[in-house]
Parts: sequence; C-alpha cells; structure tokens
Amino acid sequence: RTRADTETILRLFAHGGAEALSRLEGMFGLAVWDAKKHELTLARDPLGVKPLYYHFDGTRISFASELRALTALLPRVELDPAGVMDYLSYGFVHAPRTALSSALKLPPGHRLVLNAHGLRVEPFWEIPSRPPWEAHHRHAGTDPSLPEAEAEVETRLIAAVRGQLLSDVPVGAFLSGGL
Repeated sequence: RTRADTETILRLFAHGGAEALSRLEGMFGLAVWDAKKHELTLARDPLGVKPLYYHFDGTRISFASELRALTALLPRVELDPAGVMDYLSYGFVHAPRTALSSALKLPPGHRLVLNAHGLRVEPFWEIPSRPPWEAHHRHAGTDPSLPEAEAEVETRLIAAVRGQLLSDVPVGAFLSGGL
C-alpha cells in the first residue's frame, strides 16, 4: 500500500513465516509478532550490520537496536568483565556477549523465536560452502578464468550497489569509504 520496505517484510512473514528471512537481502534488525501463533521472531541481517540486543528473564523479553536503549529495561546494569575484555582487545564485543552482564546480542544471520515452548536462537543464514560461481560456471569443479572472474565481480558489485540504492528515504553515499 505504501513504498515502505517494512510492509514487504510483513507480507513475506504473513505468507512464509520465519522462513521468509532467507529471502531478505540487505541490512536489518527486525521484530515480528505473529498474533495467530503467539510467537515473536527477532532477526539480524546475515553480516550483522544492524545490531539487535535483548534480555530474557524467563517470562519477559526486552529488545532494542541500541544497547543504551535496552539499559532502561534491564533489571540491573553491570559490566561483564569478559565483554569489556573483548572490547578492549578487539574494538567490539563478539555476539552473543555484550559489555553488560544481563544483555545479549543476537549473532549475525540468526533469529530468535519466542513462543509458549520457550526461547530458541538459531541461524537462518550461513556462509555458503561452495563458491558462488560454481552454480553458474560451465565447467563445474574448476575455477573461472580471469576474464570470467572479472565479469562476475563487476556484475555482483553493480547488483550490490543497485540494491543499496533502493530505499523509501533519500540515499546518501560516503565517498571516502573505499570499495
């Protein structure tokens, strides 16, 4: 009805349930409530560009796209020493851990499903085990030639940029970000 991508996601879920996640491309952190199933699904994009934090105490779930927003909903705000060490060592904290002891981060390419049976976190996307060109390469099991590889990179790069230009809001580009 509108040009918003959120309507598309809801329609995908209405027709395919949580399996619709495998059809999404791009960066996202989302939450969908299925009133018929009494089921909440949280999901994070495959590469983890958009964060999604949560806290579950066994009866109540809280979630947010920023850790700071989630702190207002936590029973207590205490640092997790291992999470802080991750941050000091690597410049970020590896999911599912966060810098806070009572908050978790959904890993990239994962979904969290909460229903009457409980809470489960599972992957909906994994790095393909086969190189992407194998499905399209005429000599299965062999690497593409240099011209074929160059053409494939160019095709995929153009498609990726075009995909990022689709938006329901104005688009901007940082020219200093490199390739």
